[in-house]
Amino acid sequence: MEQKAIEYFGTTTDYREAGYILANGTMLDFSGKSEGGTPGQRSYDHRELGFIDDLGGGGDAYTGSGWEKVAAFMALGHMRFSFHSGDVINIGIVVDPTYPQRRRVTEIIRDAQEMGNGVDIYLDIFSADGGRTESRDLQHSFYPQEWTTLLEEEEEDYGEEEEE
Repeated sequence: MEQKAIEYFGTTTDYREAGYILANGTMLDFSGKSEGGTPGQRSYDHRELGFIDDLGGGGDAYTGSGWEKVAAFMALGHMRFSFHSGDVINIGIVVDPTYPQRRRVTEIIRDAQEMGNGVDIYLDIFSADGGRTESRDLQHSFYPQEWTTLLEEEEEDYGEEEEE
């Protein structure tokens, strides 16, 4: 499923274009720039995962199956992601974010701060069937303590895993 998504959408290093952050920290390119879309912004809807053949669920991107595919993709450990207006981050997860995902989000927050922006972070936690179970509004967080603590706790362990 992950490889099909990469082949269909491509990847980006520009978080403004990202629609998902994969478990390994890679960002899917949802700008549509390869089809004439505007670079530097996300153009595709997250449900457009539904246009990828063989992802299961049937139907198209905008029916119930579109949301089912989003939920199924997130259940594999991938994070739904949006960066809006230079200062708002929306994150959707089904499972706890991986270290590479938290590292990527931390880099994005730092970059936004360097541009002089405070960052509002909205975290939506979904069940595997796509129902929202919890929303957290981390308003006006210049650097969310949750992310910092998690990164510090895992950095040493993750580094050891990478060396093996």
